[in-house]
Amino acid sequence: MNEAQARHHITQMKNFILREAEENRDMILAKAHEEYNVDKAKIVMNEKKKMALDYDRKEKQAAVAKRIAISQEFNHSRIEILKAQDDCIQTVSDHARKQLALVSRNPEKYRILLQKLIVQCLLIMRETEVMVICREEDRALVESVLAPAKQAYEAAASATLASLAINVKRPLPADCCGGVVLTANGGRVSCNNTLETRLQLAIEKKLPEIRKSLFPNALHKE
Repeated sequence: MNEAQARHHITQMKNFILREAEENRDMILAKAHEEYNVDKAKIVMNEKKKMALDYDRKEKQAAVAKRIAISQEFNHSRIEILKAQDDCIQTVSDHARKQLALVSRNPEKYRILLQKLIVQCLLIMRETEVMVICREEDRALVESVLAPAKQAYEAAASATLASLAINVKRPLPADCCGGVVLTANGGRVSCNNTLETRLQLAIEKKLPEIRKSLFPNALHKE
């Protein structure tokens, strides 16, 4: 092999190596580009999923916040309505209490009522020695019904009442509408039958009916 042939052979080998290198480079670049596109697609997909999840989460949070706001507004309105209803019922109660003050102005009817209230307490208490607490202004009327009240109780209960007297040391307040409080055993047993107490019990018992009567268009909880 002469020098020219050797040089030609070397050039061929050099060209072959360069072509191999270029082909490998192109293959590497193509593979890298492909992997880049795949990774890019994965990243884009993941980001889209994250955005969708974040949007869904925020949408749910907004829906929950809206429901809470609506519920709070509803509860606030309901409380305001109930407060207005209670104020109205209290006004009716106050008016009824003022009417109670007129009961004692009819002595005969009030005397009969006092006797019934005393007998009712006696039947509830079933004690043998009982004190009656009343207003100062009612003392004479109460004194006049002690004997018939005692007799009525003993007949109804088939029991003997040893003592029934007025507690003169502890009258009911002067601003009380009337009625009586009976006590026994040093005050450990008592029965409150004042007119205010009877009114309050009547209102509590009839409260659903009162609400329906005053507020016929409102929703009532049974």
